[in-house]
Amino acid sequence: MKILFEITNCDSHINMYDPVIKVLRESCPECVVHILSLCEVQGRHTNLDVITPITRNVHQPYRIAFDTESRGGMMGKLGSKLSYLRMLWMKHKVANDMDRFVKLLQPDVIMFPNDRITPHIPLIKAAKKGNVPTILIQESIRKDDSYTLSRADRAMALLIRHLLGVEIGLLYHGQGGCDRIAAWGETSLQYFKRIGVSEKKVVLTGNPRIESIANEDWQTRSRELRETYSIPKDASVVTLATNPVDAMGMLTDEELRSSVSMVTDAIALSDDVHLFLKPHRSEDLGKYKQVIAKSKSREDIYLVPDVELYPLLYLSDAVMLFNSTVALEAAVLGTPVAVINPFRVDMGIDFADTGLAIEIHNKEELIHFLESSKHGEMQIANDVIQKYFATIDGAADKIASEILKMADRK
Repeated sequence: MKILFEITNCDSHINMYDPVIKVLRESCPECVVHILSLCEVQGRHTNLDVITPITRNVHQPYRIAFDTESRGGMMGKLGSKLSYLRMLWMKHKVANDMDRFVKLLQPDVIMFPNDRITPHIPLIKAAKKGNVPTILIQESIRKDDSYTLSRADRAMALLIRHLLGVEIGLLYHGQGGCDRIAAWGETSLQYFKRIGVSEKKVVLTGNPRIESIANEDWQTRSRELRETYSIPKDASVVTLATNPVDAMGMLTDEELRSSVSMVTDAIALSDDVHLFLKPHRSEDLGKYKQVIAKSKSREDIYLVPDVELYPLLYLSDAVMLFNSTVALEAAVLGTPVAVINPFRVDMGIDFADTGLAIEIHNKEELIHFLESSKHGEMQIANDVIQKYFATIDGAADKIASEILKMADRK
């Protein structure tokens, strides 16, 4: 029995798949695990050091990752656009390549971390042609239906779809046509139903990556992190985990900077509080460096794009964010969460409404939140977390069971 796991992001997808693969090997010794890396199609690199300890059956059809980030200047911008066009052409070729790949490998089930863009969609279509069952594992909190593409972006996406058959964002997570969806919990089920997915397709499993985060002992690594930055034991540590809400159209660039400035101002007015600013990997660090440089508390603020997230969340007395999955990752570690929203915009996720987080609108509210968190006065109820996750113990077993059921039906 061949089970194929598709990845486009080595670290996060392998972290999600690894517990499932371990269960499969224990419960089904005849299962042979294959991993297909399409990271390069997304402009990323395949990290074989992460994959090969899990399986030697690694398929990497594309070896060059196209860099679409601008390097500045006229030539840099031109090079960026040409690189983006080359990547679109690569995605166009994926359809034919995936048909051949599925016919050659003949897997019994294919697992997906995403289904809304190319290269995932051509592989799903190839699986359907070959009568291969497909399962989508929900990889992050879903808020796709809260975003609206601008008229220009939608027109461009439609043009690219028409000319190249490449999907770059018109679909929502769950609309790509997988036979089964392994969803986190009740709130995810409601999302999938809103976007038109049949409830019969969805099974509530929780998420193996979140489960691993909750069960890991982060104490040693968090202590080492405090020592690395020479933060006194009695000093409070808090984290601001950002994501590109400006690129998503929720905040303007100026509103985003102002929101972050509100946080740094609150840190300056708080007693012995150290702030770690953890940006999303796709964000430009320049704007954050500028905000920090203007802050009176800049010596107590650390911009840490490369620091491991989970020891940081464990170390923190509180976590602040806009609308990231980090809210749930912090919650399962028992760290209080606040949504930073001084402009009172729709962040697309109901973290505050469900009680997972509190919403902060001004500096005074934030200072009170930081003080309350420091003294252990903020708690997250287990029943709130359960709205998001059907289980925090046994997600890998449930997903492995679904894989074997689908393989038997083939």
